[in-house]
Amino acid sequence: MKRFVVGLAALVLLFNEGHALGAVVYTTLDVPGSIRTYASGIDGSNVVGFYDDSSHVGHGFLYDGSTYTTLHVPRSTQTTARAIDGSNVVGYYVDSSSVWHGFLYDGSTYTTLDPPESHPTYPFTRAVAIDGGNVVGFYRDDSYNFHGFLASEAPSGIVPEPSTIFVWSLLAAIGFLWYRRR
Repeated sequence: MKRFVVGLAALVLLFNEGHALGAVVYTTLDVPGSIRTYASGIDGSNVVGFYDDSSHVGHGFLYDGSTYTTLHVPRSTQTTARAIDGSNVVGYYVDSSSVWHGFLYDGSTYTTLDPPESHPTYPFTRAVAIDGGNVVGFYRDDSYNFHGFLASEAPSGIVPEPSTIFVWSLLAAIGFLWYRRR
């Protein structure tokens, strides 16, 4: 009986080999002009990752199956794209002071993601995954301990950054004073 079971198992493996997932096709992803390319996230036919150019500067990329688009946070020295969900890409970048920040790119605008508890003078934040309006990553606190974070969209929608609130308040005050002066 034991010989029959072993033989049956060998036949199943022999005829099933390579058919569980079908044929696997590998596609090489190399950003034109890069010296290294790393793919790190996929959503449908869109792939994100990062690459080093010939000057050893790191950039993020988005590949839609036919075209590579460079993702580079303005005024950063390095950008790494880690994950994609729809048109939203998350990752991290290094600013001109060598400080790491997380980011969310919605297809037109880069938003910095630094949790309030992150180290105030030397933040080290990395956003590494996204699903819907939720971003996960990790950061370093004042004691140089690392913590994970989940960033979710505020229930009321987009919350303006403090400088935007200040500018609108200032414009409203000027308008009010001008109106009262008349």
